[in-house]
Amino acid sequence: MRQNPSHIRLRGIARQDPGYAALLLPAYQDALSAIAAYTYRSLLSGERSQELSALFDQLSTDALEQFQTLGELILALGGNPVIYSPLHTDPADPPDGKPTDDLLRRFLRDSIREEKRSVERCETLLGKTDDRVVRSVLMQMVREKQFHLRRLTPLL
Repeated sequence: MRQNPSHIRLRGIARQDPGYAALLLPAYQDALSAIAAYTYRSLLSGERSQELSALFDQLSTDALEQFQTLGELILALGGNPVIYSPLHTDPADPPDGKPTDDLLRRFLRDSIREEKRSVERCETLLGKTDDRVVRSVLMQMVREKQFHLRRLTPLL
């Protein structure tokens, strides 16, 4: 069985820290919510904008990778990557069943807000650990989120 790169990278964690692992749980939950939200946005925007639909689909895939990486990080730190609350996304039902430009702009605004919040959360978590491996993983996530922001912002 082939191991994914984040699993190999996590072997260098200095020590288990279940308290810090617990601090990662909201970011883990956010990643799962992002998978659902971006998939939903991709599905609804596909008829109106293939470019935007493809971008949301890619962001969903990136969120899935981050979700897995965070889960592995939580395990490596001695925690349990459990989801404590059900997912909820606000439905964006277009009146005639077709997405509008306003709806697509809302999707973009929501996505930008969520990516910014995720960057802030990762930066906060960076300040709470001195483990170089954990910091490396979180810095990579910040870079990916900032890349997402650079792709999303011009489309608004």
